[in-house]
Amino acid sequence: MPKRKPADDVLDAVLCGDDNLLDTAAAIGLAAPGVKPPPGLRTKVLSAIRRATAEVPHGPQVWKNWPGSPAGSLHVVRQGEGDWENVRAGVMAKSLYVDPERDIVTMLVSMQPGSTYVPHRHAGPEQCFVLEGDLHDGERVFRAGDFQCAKAGSVHNAQWTESGCLLLIVSSLNDELLSL
Repeated sequence: MPKRKPADDVLDAVLCGDDNLLDTAAAIGLAAPGVKPPPGLRTKVLSAIRRATAEVPHGPQVWKNWPGSPAGSLHVVRQGEGDWENVRAGVMAKSLYVDPERDIVTMLVSMQPGSTYVPHRHAGPEQCFVLEGDLHDGERVFRAGDFQCAKAGSVHNAQWTESGCLLLIVSSLNDELLSL
């Protein structure tokens, strides 16, 4: 039998509801001197919470406003180039290639843990390759390395992620949002 440690006795006392131990633990917490927080801390904390939880306004998909990519035989986007734009709370998109004449956009989409993207109807095929994380679509779960292609006219219900994800999307510029 392994040797008991002092912490084992304390754990046994807590699990058995030893009133003396519980009273002593409560008294220790109350015995600590109160410390007044610095002035302005409450305001700073509440402001940080408001910023962190503020819903990014919905609206037209940001990619509908992206300019067409430059003409030429080669278009390159280097790591670190381009801007991430808010799509909705926890969802951002980065343009890689836009061809308005062919109604095609290629983009990276980053979804933070717990975020969702609204239901939408595809104006053209939508190809989605999961680079990192998980993407949930109804009962289906896509993980890094998984691919899906939704046909033109098909509808994606709300999609979400539990742990966050990074997606490579090739889609139409004219998908229709079905709800906000």
